[in-house]
Formats: sequence, C-alpha cells, structure tokens
Amino acid sequence: MNIKPDVCGVMFDLPKYAKTIIAYVDPARPYSHQTITIITMIRALLNVGRGVMVYRGKRHKRIFFVPRGATEMQLRGDLMNAHKKHIADGGVP
Repeated sequence: MNIKPDVCGVMFDLPKYAKTIIAYVDPARPYSHQTITIITMIRALLNVGRGVMVYRGKRHKRIFFVPRGATEMQLRGDLMNAHKKHIADGGVP
C-alpha cells in the first residue's frame, strides 16, 4: 500500500494536541480519498480508535469517519481544542 501523498493524492496529518487524524485531499484529484488504498488506511485508523476528518477544501464539506464509541461532535471538539492549544502556544491560526 503506497500512501505517499504524491502517489495517492491524500496527505494524512495528526495535528499537535489532537487525537483525530486529518486527511487532506489534493484539489487536483478531489475523489482520491475514495480509492481502495485510502479507504483501507481509514479503516485501519478507525480500528485503533482514531477518528479521521477528510478535508476536500473550502468548497466541499468535511467528511468525518468516527470510531466505535465516539461521535462526530467529539471529533470536532477534539480538533477545536487542539487548535485553541496551538494558538495559545503561539502558533499561527
């Protein structure tokens, strides 16, 4: 399985302070997150209890993949809290 961003069209990121993974989709390949490789990766992350937010850019909705026992609101809260901590540490918004 090759998940290099230039090959698969998706870059996975774990923001500092967050438990939720963000998958950034290449705008030139807006459906690359629907390949079997990326779906397999997302399933593997869910199986270990990680949530995944697929970000397709400002014009598209974010897609949340929620692990068992969690909710979308918890994932959103996790990312929001991580962002607040990042800003409090002097990070760029």
